[in-house]
Amino acid sequence: MARSIGLAIVVVLITSIPGYAQFGGMGGMGGGMGGMGGMGMAGRFPQQPMEEWNVKAEMDGDRTISGKLSLFSVIVDGDVGQYAIKPEKIKSIRFEKEVKVLENQMGYQIPGTVLTTGDEKVSGIIHVPSWRLKIELGTLTPDPKKLRTVSFLSKTKSKDEAKPVETLEEKK
Repeated sequence: MARSIGLAIVVVLITSIPGYAQFGGMGGMGGGMGGMGGMGMAGRFPQQPMEEWNVKAEMDGDRTISGKLSLFSVIVDGDVGQYAIKPEKIKSIRFEKEVKVLENQMGYQIPGTVLTTGDEKVSGIIHVPSWRLKIELGTLTPDPKKLRTVSFLSKTKSKDEAKPVETLEEKK
């Protein structure tokens, strides 16, 4: 009897220690439910699917590179707040020349302007989190310090959109 009571006390003590709790549980990393929820960019803006876009990047030295860029949105710290601009609303991004590019854990921060499809200009600090272009040779991560312009040409078609859907009538 004394052994079972002692064992019960040990189990209660061990399970009540926060270190044994799941990271996503109450009191886990991030200070509450949802693990790291609220930390970083994912917590600031509603989650939206990553989209792939055909883009043309103009670099220093008159180099032009075309490829496919996958991204959720483009983050711009503007004069009235922080924007998360959807890729389908972007015509081009122009980065300022001869400026100091800030680098941190989240990527690069470069002064520039986003030109929208409605011809609105959103100027400020543009967040560039290691953009990776799919090119004919494989992939390329352009040096953000050499980026001058990124033009959004068109959204790439997903595999589902590229194939025609067969109907029952077409199979007959």
